[in-house]
Amino acid sequence: MRNLPINERHEKRPLIAMIGDQHADFQKPIVACLNRHLAKAGFGLVYVCGGSLKPTADWDENKTPTRNAIYPLARNFPVAGFVILTASIGNHANARQLAHFVRQFTHRPVVCYGASVPRVASVQIDYYTMMGRLMEYMTADTRRQRFVFLRGAPENPRSLTLERAFRDALTHRQIPVQEDLILDGNFQASDAYHAMDSLLQRTRDIDAVVAASDEMAQAAIQALASHGLRVPDYVIVSGFHNTLAASTSLPPITTVHCSDDSMSALVTASLKSQIMSGEYVSDSSKVLNPPARIIIRASTEPPEQSETVSSLTHVFDAVQFRSALLHGMSNLRSPSDLIVEELIDDIVSMLVNSTAFVNSRLEAALKKLHFQPMDLYWWRHMHGQITANLALHGCEGQSTDALARAAGILGRIHETVWNVESSATVIQERHQYVSRRFNASLMQVSCVEELIAALDEISTHCGTNTGFVCVHEQPGEQPGEFAKVLYQRPKGVLREADAERFPSADLLPEHFLSTAFAGPLILEPLCIGNAHLGYLVLDMSGDAFCSQAEITTLSDYIGNTLWRLLHNQGASIDPPDLH
Repeated sequence: MRNLPINERHEKRPLIAMIGDQHADFQKPIVACLNRHLAKAGFGLVYVCGGSLKPTADWDENKTPTRNAIYPLARNFPVAGFVILTASIGNHANARQLAHFVRQFTHRPVVCYGASVPRVASVQIDYYTMMGRLMEYMTADTRRQRFVFLRGAPENPRSLTLERAFRDALTHRQIPVQEDLILDGNFQASDAYHAMDSLLQRTRDIDAVVAASDEMAQAAIQALASHGLRVPDYVIVSGFHNTLAASTSLPPITTVHCSDDSMSALVTASLKSQIMSGEYVSDSSKVLNPPARIIIRASTEPPEQSETVSSLTHVFDAVQFRSALLHGMSNLRSPSDLIVEELIDDIVSMLVNSTAFVNSRLEAALKKLHFQPMDLYWWRHMHGQITANLALHGCEGQSTDALARAAGILGRIHETVWNVESSATVIQERHQYVSRRFNASLMQVSCVEELIAALDEISTHCGTNTGFVCVHEQPGEQPGEFAKVLYQRPKGVLREADAERFPSADLLPEHFLSTAFAGPLILEPLCIGNAHLGYLVLDMSGDAFCSQAEITTLSDYIGNTLWRLLHNQGASIDPPDLH
């Protein structure tokens, strides 16, 4: 299909800039969900990847990480408002440092996502209340008296709130808070594993582990397993936030869930309200708390005993089967655009009424899995739940060919999952090959024309629809005042006048930025050492490669090549004819 100019495909709309630290597993679903909500409200989204305010807990706060120099530039982007991803950008920062950073963006509508800042509109889980509810559940068995708490960074506001709720809940239950069981995990899986491993070398006398994040809870489970302590038989474990780590852990982790949709809806509504009222910062600015709930999984609940299974009836009850299957799937995030109840209704109808698989909702959903491999875990779990519930509920009362139909349903799910997994592995291996090939090509580059040829090659392999490489006129420790477009895809989008230099604070030449992207746009700095050379801008809609590979890796390859052209070869970084 012909690549249409962007302004022929989408109507013009203002942009919102989201300020974050990276575009990794935690941030990707948040960015994608917010982009959908903003699009419905008539806005586009550009996600600015800098770095954490404090990369490590002991980082010197007087030293600014190189990548973070992009933030003052982003402050002046021609956008309608800002969203600060305080949930991750401030992991190691204290409340004062986080507030100081956020207030740089209060000259326009601004919302904090994940951690609140005084006098600035914020959307976050009610951490204290939800940790309190989680602890009510975790302490229900009064025999459990020794609770480990894996906290985040020591000064992080979110971590401090969760720890306070943990301590208050134990005190309320008259369970002693034991200081030697309060461990620093720093929101890092490696730190959490090391802390748990060190504790278990001293003592195995613990009953429960409560972690301030799912990633730390998963690391705790691994440490417990390495010391021969099974979860949940000997120790129960909980996390927080219901990230991918919680559902893919073995066993899956009990956690607190708040949907990205709920968060994004409140963020979008707050931005619209500020834009309409013209009031961005005030004493009346509220912290908005979206609904949240506890998800109980196998890290705290032992599996059903075999005698319980044997005592169940062997007469198939379609209503009970449907209810049990729904309950078994309720703790997992469902694939997008899938109504689980309708899918299960189809499965029940196939078993009881001999309904055909062809043209069913099950067939349609399995076809979609080929394009949504991130849902593989959900389908593997569905396969397991169908198998387990068929064994529990028996076959009497099903259609005469129900056994064959059950085998057919399970076989089609298994076959599709296997094919998608195999395809995903091949695609990932191809991506790795393309990345290595791209780096090898860049190592041979000796001029700008050869760099552009290499960028064309990687763009073709990746299927990138829209992307730009912009270079600063004066590279240095701070982003340059002016930039030029070195590379664009597709070709010929920019007018001839736009090929000239433009203010870096404009992000892209005015003509192009004022047109609409399907989005989200991702901005990645091109840095080497302490030098800012430029930045990479990608439209992530439909980009198969960059949704699975780290954009930072690509930008590092490009940055290294630019630096070599500038300093080793003495080449000029002037764009050739863009048309």
